[in-house]
Amino acid sequence: MQIGRKVVNVTPKTIETINFVPDEHYLKIWREKNVPFAEAAEKAGWKVYAIVTYGDAEVAEDFRHDVQASFPFYKADDKLLKTITRSNPGVVIWKDGTVV
Repeated sequence: MQIGRKVVNVTPKTIETINFVPDEHYLKIWREKNVPFAEAAEKAGWKVYAIVTYGDAEVAEDFRHDVQASFPFYKADDKLLKTITRSNPGVVIWKDGTVV
């Protein structure tokens, strides 16, 4: 006797995604505050990365271009970012694998 699984039915699932489209005020904050701050940190010898939750790498790259950031943007799960950083945008400093 052989026991196996059988698909009885398939129910389609709708998945909705929300794409963040930054307004000019948000871009201005990044250009005037966050990017200069990150550039100063790089100049001081710190490694700087932006971590975003955008589902599409092209959207993150467009944002990086819009704010004229020279540092790389990487993607991460939004729950991870909400756990580590409690603001948007936020700054997290790591030292030897520990959040300072």
